[in-house]
Amino acid sequence: MSERTFVEKPFLDQLASLDWKVVDQGPGVPTDPAKSFRTSFREVILEGVFRQSLHDINRTGSDGDGQGQPWLTDKQIDDLIEELINQPAKSLMEANESVLKLLYRTQVDVNEVTGEQYPNVKLIDFEHPERNHFLAINQFRIDTPGATKDFIIPDIVLFVNGLPLVVIEAKDANDFTANPMAEAFQQLMRYSDQREETKQAGLREGEPKLFFTNQFLIRTCGDHAQFGTITATDEEFFFPWRDIFPEKYRQFTPPLGQVREQETLIQGMLPKDTLLDLVRTCTVFMDVGKVRAKIVARYQQYRAVCKIIDRLRQGQTPEDRSGIVWHTQGSGKSLTMVFVIRKLRMCDDLKDYKVCLINDRKDLEKQLGETAALASEKVTFITSSDDLKTKLKGDASNLNMVMIHKFQENPNRDLPDYLEDMLGDLPIYAPLGVINQSERIVLMIDEAHRTQSGDLGDNLFEAFPNATRLAFTGTPLIVVKDKKTTAERFGDYIDKYKLQDAVNDGATVQILYEGKTADTAVKDKAKFDEKVDELAQKHVTSQMRKAENVQLVKKIAERENRPFDDLVKELSAEEVLALKKKWGTTGDILEAEQRIEAIAADMVRHYVENILPNGFKSQVVCSSKIAAVHYKKYIDKAVAERLAEEQAKPTWTGDSQALPEEERFNYRDDELCQKIAFLKSAVVVSSEGTNERAVITQARKHGQEIDAVENFKRRFDYDKPEKINTGVAFLIVCDMLLTGFDAPIEQVMYIDKNVKDHNLLQTIARVNRVAKGKTRGYIVDYIGLTDHLKEALSIYAADDQKDLQESLKDITSEVPVLESRYRRLVQLFQDQGVAEIEPWVQQKITAPQRIYDILELAIEGMKDLKQRANFEVYLKKFLQSMDIILPNAAANPFKIPAKRFGYLLAKVKDRYKDDTLSISGAGEKVRTLINEHLISLGINPKIKPVELMSPRFITELEKNQSPKAKASEMEHAIRKHCKVHFDEDPVLFQKLSDKLESLIQQHKENWDELCRHLFDLRNEAEAGRQEENDPRSGPFFDLIGQIAFGKRGVPQQHAATVIPLVSLVLEKLKRTIGIINFWSNAPEVSKLKGELSDLLLFSNIDEIVSKSDKIVTEITALAKVRHKDILS
Repeated sequence: MSERTFVEKPFLDQLASLDWKVVDQGPGVPTDPAKSFRTSFREVILEGVFRQSLHDINRTGSDGDGQGQPWLTDKQIDDLIEELINQPAKSLMEANESVLKLLYRTQVDVNEVTGEQYPNVKLIDFEHPERNHFLAINQFRIDTPGATKDFIIPDIVLFVNGLPLVVIEAKDANDFTANPMAEAFQQLMRYSDQREETKQAGLREGEPKLFFTNQFLIRTCGDHAQFGTITATDEEFFFPWRDIFPEKYRQFTPPLGQVREQETLIQGMLPKDTLLDLVRTCTVFMDVGKVRAKIVARYQQYRAVCKIIDRLRQGQTPEDRSGIVWHTQGSGKSLTMVFVIRKLRMCDDLKDYKVCLINDRKDLEKQLGETAALASEKVTFITSSDDLKTKLKGDASNLNMVMIHKFQENPNRDLPDYLEDMLGDLPIYAPLGVINQSERIVLMIDEAHRTQSGDLGDNLFEAFPNATRLAFTGTPLIVVKDKKTTAERFGDYIDKYKLQDAVNDGATVQILYEGKTADTAVKDKAKFDEKVDELAQKHVTSQMRKAENVQLVKKIAERENRPFDDLVKELSAEEVLALKKKWGTTGDILEAEQRIEAIAADMVRHYVENILPNGFKSQVVCSSKIAAVHYKKYIDKAVAERLAEEQAKPTWTGDSQALPEEERFNYRDDELCQKIAFLKSAVVVSSEGTNERAVITQARKHGQEIDAVENFKRRFDYDKPEKINTGVAFLIVCDMLLTGFDAPIEQVMYIDKNVKDHNLLQTIARVNRVAKGKTRGYIVDYIGLTDHLKEALSIYAADDQKDLQESLKDITSEVPVLESRYRRLVQLFQDQGVAEIEPWVQQKITAPQRIYDILELAIEGMKDLKQRANFEVYLKKFLQSMDIILPNAAANPFKIPAKRFGYLLAKVKDRYKDDTLSISGAGEKVRTLINEHLISLGINPKIKPVELMSPRFITELEKNQSPKAKASEMEHAIRKHCKVHFDEDPVLFQKLSDKLESLIQQHKENWDELCRHLFDLRNEAEAGRQEENDPRSGPFFDLIGQIAFGKRGVPQQHAATVIPLVSLVLEKLKRTIGIINFWSNAPEVSKLKGELSDLLLFSNIDEIVSKSDKIVTEITALAKVRHKDILS
């Protein structure tokens, strides 16, 4: 009941406050489809509501204002229903995408009132939300004949015009569910028939048709609430909704007096106009790698969209309408731009805007162009400066993609980085002049800070002097003296979504730094440093003396009042050192093969030990293209050497469980050999033209031949020979794929290149994307960026620096986190009276009886559901920290406690029959550590707790040494058995439950006596009913007796009448329900109910006659559950 009281009922009440019509069917299994506006429990669309709604919103007249004449015929509506619910030979995702298109635009053959051919039909009136029919129904039963269960009952379904747009599963913690959110997710997957294990077994357990029109799913336990789409088949892709926008919905009265995540999500997503806005403008299907995904805007995206639209409507000048959206890397910035465009086109007062998407990278132009296509309009690509002047001159309200470099009159010079920096503000580009003076232009500049401060920015804004300027950035605004800042160009912030916000929401993962140096990679560091100094001097001098740079260097010399030769020849030691630090990643300095060989070996060791066990991949960032080629050579060499090392180990031929963990490393791991042998590296660099070095060409072509980028994005597919290229685990780059590259499988980036300013944050953000089993992203630094992170962050404002420093932590910072999480676990059990839990988990107690006594005390301490929930949460956090640090030696003191706590969780799970307890959130490294320990103790972590009637139950029970432990295990096994089987025989299992509670109270603290009586109760449950005549009659006899006469059942004086009555009922059921799909045939079910009612009336027993309606309803429900038993 707590689920209804604290989750489901408040949800319905809040919907009612938002003017939704609510049908509360109460708890229990619905028995009358008419209460949910249907004629049968097989129907997923409320056809009567749908028909009336379509007549209401589709009328003759210019705007369908409800005053004209309905024009859709019944036949046309029948055809629309058929099109919505029957999508032959399509997957759920394909059907859902097809239906979404129908919601946007549907046609019929003719308007028979006006004669119009192929008129559009509104299934939903998006322009006028108030004209639609909004209905919430709880306990929405759908019968599923042929499935593993007879029906599904989603807790709440939200309908718009009779179409189920949102399915909600509400859960609260109970005796068997310590993790209600995980249970809610599993329910939603079951309802939509998407659980992988069920598919593999060739079974069906849900009703996908309920989800053809679904726009998103919600799982909630009150304190926590998240939404996801039908393609979110991993929990990682369910997200909270943490803010309420528009502002008008912020003020409300929460049903229970407090604002939890549930109340915020409802108020943020489910006001009528907001829901339709999300469906219409902020929902897209897109390809993510090779997977098709449905995306609904997250709260920060929707908030930014609404704020931008408000500015466009309310701003009086271009400056008033302009501004900056800072949404951190990986949070869906590009999609936010798409959602803005889609909303613009849906607003009558704004749809005439010309939109220009401005980008500064060729590789990103393609990616952003593909994303922009989701705006459902043609994208015009501007390919030259001449194109710019002609195609953007007119008033067409179109969508354009423009590279910022088109805003120049002369081609860009290919200058070394340090020369561009030294040139500072020297003018390079000539003005373009005005192209279009219209105020109905929106410029959306992606990563605006990269190019806005120079002449390109000047040309852009001079070309469109009255345009609205929207800057989208994934990093904070740069604050540097003597530079025109982004804020000066665009105005103030429109919306912020910082790096730590995304981590907290689960939209991205935390990034951890691990600083390394190349010192250990060089045998004689002193000589190497001398060589570096010499190379730095030669490299800088040679670059300055290049013919194409001489004039530019002379300008620098003139500006600094230094002779040209002095500038080239007489660099001070400090200047060489500064150049070496700042620009030493160019030229020959970091291309030394001896250095790269040593670093590559270290990378491979780190990858195999830390990243490969969890199935993720790596990116290697190099200083130059030739360095990338060298890295490929030596990474391949290191992988081969690591494989040979593993294969050379002896094979363990004994019992694997008998091999101590500390010795496992000494024996060959065949599974690891298979994984290492599968690994590949690939170089992805741009072409240098006809004079490109042959080794670079070869490496580049190899990357193209194996489709390196796409195969890198895919999971390792070890078992399919044709998928061998999914083994690309090291993606080696120089400049490409450092910004805008989205590969959730990338967990680590190895950096051997000096990355500057905002590019640093954009580069390292490649590892922050969410993926199943990925709790952190790692940056392994071989160039010293870690040491200079503070310097790199100094370009940002003080508040932003603090936020970034909190979000980008050194890996060593996780050690105190691990210690703190361990201490919290220990304290949890100490607070429950387990004083010696710490020496127990540290394996310092050796007396067997004492070990067992502490174990039992710890298990008893978890009897309370909230304590079990805390235990699971605390343990997962502890194990996540372990997974981050392993195999670092800092984790060694916690290995034994991790195993012991994992064992304790398994025992708690089995004792209380709580299937929701697991360590699934931990990484593969630590799960392997614990699972191997459990298997060595005879516990298979993949097997669910032994059920009461299992042949193994008594054997497992006897492993408990004390009567108290046995009694506890019996108690919870009986409780679960009664709950699971209650619907099969309500009276019997209620009696067993009542007996259980009575025995517990009667024999409190007398464990031997309680254990003996519980054995008897188990035997009684196992024996079931023992009627002398037809054993099938008992459940129905008792059910009639309980409803008519209460708990005392059928009185003796009426037994002679009720017994033959039950026989007649069973005879009627047996003759009737055997027809194919009987329970899906509403007329037949209704006819049966009428005949059963007649039988009850003929009994002439007042108590039965007066309650005949309820008895018929319950008999019918019981008959459906016991269908096979009745016909046997």
